[in-house]
Amino acid sequence: SMPTFLRDDILDAAIQLSGQEALISASDTPQRRAVAWMSTFDEMETVVVPQIFRQRYAMVVFYYATNGKDWIATEEADWLDPTMHECDWGEESVTSVQCVTEPSGLRFLSSLDLTR
Repeated sequence: SMPTFLRDDILDAAIQLSGQEALISASDTPQRRAVAWMSTFDEMETVVVPQIFRQRYAMVVFYYATNGKDWIATEEADWLDPTMHECDWGEESVTSVQCVTEPSGLRFLSSLDLTR
């Protein structure tokens, strides 16, 4: 079952991004599931950098919205690995996450290939 703990800072940031509190308040939306995962399991502290939070939140919502557990090729696929940067997710799965590294060292998603 999905965790029910929601961190206030993650919840607030997600509501700002989603634009509708109802998407987060409903019990089984991809947005709510993403907030719950990020509040409970995620070990990456992303809320302090808004563009990084947006990227990770979007990737987690994408995973839940597309039934990620059904398209992962192996158990070792690394999607939603709470210790990994989202740019490193999908190395063993049917997706390929491509990122660019800024001079500051921040990594940003540049493409998501779903054809593998």
